[in-house]
Amino acid sequence: MAADTLPALLREEAAELLALFPAARRAAAGGPAGGEAALDGMARAAYRVLRLAENAGALAALEKARPVPLCLSRQCAAYVRAAADVCRFAHFVPVWPRGAVWTPGHPQFFAAALGSLLAEALAGGGERPVVSVRLAAAKGTARLIVTRRAAPDSAGVLPAPAGADALGLALVRRYAAWCGGRFLRGTAGAGGVFASLSLPVCPPGPPAPPPGYAADRFSALYVQLSGVCDLPL
Repeated sequence: MAADTLPALLREEAAELLALFPAARRAAAGGPAGGEAALDGMARAAYRVLRLAENAGALAALEKARPVPLCLSRQCAAYVRAAADVCRFAHFVPVWPRGAVWTPGHPQFFAAALGSLLAEALAGGGERPVVSVRLAAAKGTARLIVTRRAAPDSAGVLPAPAGADALGLALVRRYAAWCGGRFLRGTAGAGGVFASLSLPVCPPGPPAPPPGYAADRFSALYVQLSGVCDLPL
């Protein structure tokens, strides 16, 4: 079986299951208590399969693709803005550079990588997580830092990722190496955690249309944040 065959099959199965949910939700309206919650759990399970498929597919695709100039500052700002709209329980603190920052990369793979970092930060931050997303460039290197303040019950220990989160972080690490950069993850004072993605700066590339993450229910926004965000069902 080719490396990209299984991700494609998982993607197809998850999409077919999710296509049934609008009708199922209408049927459940006004039904027994707990029906909506059960449907929500099933939908998140389907999205979790889709996330595994997308990240496994991206890891396979990175072996064949080559980086292109990517406006990292624009991609970051668009994704975090969309994430704040669908994760209203969280408080995002974005800090962006004044000018555009370009690095080698790929919009699809970077969106999956950033989504993976935010998903881990949001899932472990308690009921009202505070997540800082900072991008800066100096001496030929762009550095993206995602920091989550300690949750009230945090033990100050860096959590070991599992399942979809583990594969997502593997994608981040592979993406960093693919772009000629590096990925670090650790604790950040008083029980918080941080993830740092350092990438080389490159000359600007051709202009690209702004990312429409919220317009597609199968975009990297909903797929990567499906464990915590408001799903478009």
